[in-house]
Amino acid sequence: MRSPLNKSDHSSPSLSNEGICRSIVERSNAILLTIANGTIVDGNENAAAMFGYALEELKSSTRQILFEENFERVFQRAKCEEKYVIESYAIRKNGDRFPCEVSWLTLENVYAEDLFSISVVDISKRQMLEAEKIRNAEDRGRGLIERVSDSFVSLDRNFRFTYVNKRGAELANRTVDSLLGKHMWEEFPDIVGSNIYFAYHKAMIEQVDVHTEFYYEPFNIWLEYHIYPSPDGVSAFIRNITETKRRKSISELEKNIFEFYTNSETPIEEILTLLLNGLQRIHPHMLCSILKVKNDKLFTWVSPHLPSEFNQAIDGIPVGSGSCGVAAQTKRKVFVKDIVSDPITKDYGTLAEQFQLKSCWSYPILDIKQNVLGTFAIYYTTTHEVKPSEEDSIDKASIILKTILINKQAQDAVKKSEQTRRLIMNAALDAIICIDTAGQVTLWNPQAEKIFGWKEEEVLGIEISDLILPENFRDRHFAGLGNYLRTAQSSSMLNKVMEVTAKNRQGIEFPISLTILPVKQDNSEFFCAFIEDISEKKEAQSQLQKAHTQLLSAQQIAKLGYWELDLIGNANYWSTQIYEICGLDKKANVASIQEFADLIHPDDRQEFLENHRAALQGIPFLKPDYRLIRKDGDLRYILIEASRVCDDKGTPIRLQGTLQDITRLKKNELALIELNNELNKRAMELAKSNAELEQFAYITSHDLQEPLRMVTSFLTQIEKKYNDILDEKGRQYIHFAVDGAARMKRIILDLLEYSRVGKSDSAVQKIDMNELLKEIVQLNQTTIEEKNAEVIWHDLPVIQFSKTPLQQVLHNLVGNGLKYQRPGQRPRVEIRFTETLSHWQFSIADNGIGIDPKNFDAVFVLFKRLHNRDEFSGTGLGLAICKKIVESYQGKIWVDSSPGVGSTFHFTIPKHFGNLY
Repeated sequence: MRSPLNKSDHSSPSLSNEGICRSIVERSNAILLTIANGTIVDGNENAAAMFGYALEELKSSTRQILFEENFERVFQRAKCEEKYVIESYAIRKNGDRFPCEVSWLTLENVYAEDLFSISVVDISKRQMLEAEKIRNAEDRGRGLIERVSDSFVSLDRNFRFTYVNKRGAELANRTVDSLLGKHMWEEFPDIVGSNIYFAYHKAMIEQVDVHTEFYYEPFNIWLEYHIYPSPDGVSAFIRNITETKRRKSISELEKNIFEFYTNSETPIEEILTLLLNGLQRIHPHMLCSILKVKNDKLFTWVSPHLPSEFNQAIDGIPVGSGSCGVAAQTKRKVFVKDIVSDPITKDYGTLAEQFQLKSCWSYPILDIKQNVLGTFAIYYTTTHEVKPSEEDSIDKASIILKTILINKQAQDAVKKSEQTRRLIMNAALDAIICIDTAGQVTLWNPQAEKIFGWKEEEVLGIEISDLILPENFRDRHFAGLGNYLRTAQSSSMLNKVMEVTAKNRQGIEFPISLTILPVKQDNSEFFCAFIEDISEKKEAQSQLQKAHTQLLSAQQIAKLGYWELDLIGNANYWSTQIYEICGLDKKANVASIQEFADLIHPDDRQEFLENHRAALQGIPFLKPDYRLIRKDGDLRYILIEASRVCDDKGTPIRLQGTLQDITRLKKNELALIELNNELNKRAMELAKSNAELEQFAYITSHDLQEPLRMVTSFLTQIEKKYNDILDEKGRQYIHFAVDGAARMKRIILDLLEYSRVGKSDSAVQKIDMNELLKEIVQLNQTTIEEKNAEVIWHDLPVIQFSKTPLQQVLHNLVGNGLKYQRPGQRPRVEIRFTETLSHWQFSIADNGIGIDPKNFDAVFVLFKRLHNRDEFSGTGLGLAICKKIVESYQGKIWVDSSPGVGSTFHFTIPKHFGNLY
């Protein structure tokens, strides 16, 4: 095994080398030796202590692990210089970040690779002292702070802002003036009680430096704080580390998933669930699931974050339907900002609203043959647009998922037979190369022949490093292979997707996507590499980005007029759209502020001129409803936006802005206001009419009852007084008349009750449905005892609702279940419930006479009776009242039934009237 430190027997780039020792002697700081690709080949004890590693551990790490990404970019630009010094941030083994000053020397190139000596100085204390000096020298200090890349704030001992630099105000989405003198906890009350709240108090009270990280949920960002005390208060350097945290979390998730998958026999579903849970920890608002394709339909594979009812509802959707189906059909990403309105998902709008899902993204999962295995689905409960950081995370998660599934396919194929493995390898669209633990090629599929130019018979048994690895990649290959064989631990090159370069038979280097997986099969061990030539993809991405930029520019020009005032030369520029909006001739009218101001409506002109003068002073303005009178006399409404631009020295050089014609929007707004006023007027008239109708119904019902009571009373007296002389027919006539009056009274009372539905002042309260059913049983106790009936229920919920209407609905439905029974049948009524995200659903089932399906709607109609009064009593209003009550609370009621079997009445009530305790 070859090592980058042993290119030959007589030389090694280590600290024992005379020239390097002189470099170390000249510095008493932490010293690192590194080669161009980032590998740390040596270092001193100061460096090991500073970064928290053992010296041997330090030698096996890389610059990319010890320093932030911006350092690496600067290093690549400046490494051609003999000596260079920068300030950056370094990362200790425990993850702590600290500011540092880094200088390096390019050493004499006596080895196969360039060698650099890096000196590192921890400048944390220096930053603290500079902050103290800044507070004590206000004019000079503020200039320094404004040049600091981090946000900076100072607070007095009462936690009031005494200073905020520009970056600090931008981070808080505020202006500097809006914060100065304000109390921090009053301006940001959501921080009170958090770890950063106690960190500020600790620094203030104990007079100690505090370094901590804080997740600020309203902005969905991670912040790093360095808080320093002083006699007058505290100061803090604040840095947005959201992207750093996200990238680190994604890398850790990728490593953990692959290590867990490689070193365990855990079912694939558990691996996929770990992936989704890890992704949601990084982006808490994502609701992720994975669906698999079977027989041109999609079925839920793993979905730990979505309701099971939703998963069941979408199981079996055809490929081509919905966002996931379209992604599976087109093999492309699908982004839906609004599920309800987007044509792709319109058929699932009602389902999405039921579960409060607003946006969804779908990624196709393709195998090595570009066949669709399934889709990666992401949902949001708010209307959401794709953010670059989120798309980056999902892209990487999709690659992890694809790699796992492809590897799973490959492993399954290998277990079946060598012939099957060979067929799969040969059919792959990616190049697949396998090597043994000595680095020699054991498999080289046709796609590898196509990409690299060698036939399989030419390369079998040859070291892979001699075939496709560029010179600058070979040392890393040997080091990683040796470390894996010694420790059996995955190196940074295994189980992850990398973009590197390879060379073909002609020695031409080109970009590839590379994934290397260690495979253990029976008693053998080998490495399998999946390689894709991404030359065309890289070029396409570059062209796509260029086209996207041009498209954005074209859209801005097409939609808005652009104007500009050169403050140096006092020259004006108007785009063609400005002239068109103003109705001016570009040849006849010269662009000027006075020319434009003359077109502004006289009542708006003074305000416009004042705002223009303010913009010249650096105060941006945006006025949405200036009126403009074109040259042809046409009145237009316009939107004007302006801002001042300064050069690097802060000198104003131009005033620029946009002009947009919003006449149609303004007219629509005015029309809507007029329509709204008219609707309010009609609503008031309707409310008055309803009140009069309600009063009429109440008075009429009471007035009708009085004659009925008189008729009943006189008929009873006649029967009592003349009973001896009345024959059977006469007594029967009196009975019919009294019974008719009683039924008329019941109808009047039911009509009065029906008219009052929805007007009850019954307060919302906590209701134990089990206790409410006990009251219903008590009300029907006589009927239950007479018929030996059974009313049962099971663990009903506790909800918030209006008790009286709910009691009325249950009383009617339970009463009907007891009443509508066959002679000799023992009534049985059972009450059940189910719960969805938005509603409670109750079901009242009986074993009665049942209802013909053709009458399902009719039973809820006023006065509609399916039986004559000799069979079953009633007015035909009970179910109509139930329907009106349920629908007045935005619920639904319906019936399932079969004649002779029984009926089940269902009704729902929304949860916003009743939350579970």
